Amino acid sequence: YEISACLVGSEMCIRDRDVAGNTSAPTIVVGGIDTSAPSTMAAPTVAGTPTTNNTTPVISGTCTDGDIVTAYIDGIAITPTALCSSNAYSITPDIALADDDYNVTVTATDSSGNESEISPATALTIDTLEPTVPTLVVPTTSNDTTPIVTGTAEAGSTVNIKDSDDNIVGTGTADINGDYTIEITTVLSNEAHTFTAVSLDSAGNTSVDSAPDTVTIDSIPPGQPTISAPVLTNDNTPIVTGTAEANSTITIKDENGTTVGCLLYTSPS
Repeated sequence: YEISACLVGSEMCIRDRDVAGNTSAPTIVVGGIDTSAPSTMAAPTVAGTPTTNNTTPVISGTCTDGDIVTAYIDGIAITPTALCSSNAYSITPDIALADDDYNVTVTATDSSGNESEISPATALTIDTLEPTVPTLVVPTTSNDTTPIVTGTAEAGSTVNIKDSDDNIVGTGTADINGDYTIEITTVLSNEAHTFTAVSLDSAGNTSVDSAPDTVTIDSIPPGQPTISAPVLTNDNTPIVTGTAEANSTITIKDENGTTVGCLLYTSPS
């Protein structure tokens, strides 16, 4: 006799047939024919998107338990695949991606070998290049203990101002032209302070530090000056003399507070 396969509806069966040609009643086989593809998956989540310096970013999302999930980069399947468990999958590409723009999609394949349609794409940009080295300009001297610093950096990058101990003392963003203006947030003591600038782009790449620049903070008022003027004179533009802090600017005012004297600089003491 022989055994042959058969179908009862959508279920598989087997029948015996003897040498006389008699056929037995069908025996249903557990299982059946499944040609239905899984539902199209949602666009995958890609770590660091839209821009990252991670060349093997994790691709993840939700799925149906038991399905095999395949990820595609610009339509090309990558390895490894992932077995869906607890309605979730996670794939880390075996091969590092070069700096470029990509579209990442996924499909699900069920236990019968049916593959879903390709999911919507998630855009991904790989960028491992360091930002351009920023420039930094600080005032030479200032009585402002939280002075403003300026400079240039890669447009859109985050700029951190660091002190000589590498502590961040101010943060800002370079505009579309690459210019930035940042106020120092740490109150500075009356002495010389040296700073550098470093920029961080949207992919997480950090630039080389800028050239250092130094500001001297002096918020202490000058000592009270002295003044000597003639008691009586027929000169309606008399000369007055006195003493003041070396290199300070002198302003002479009358009894009404009106400035009546030219601005002069004393010689260093």
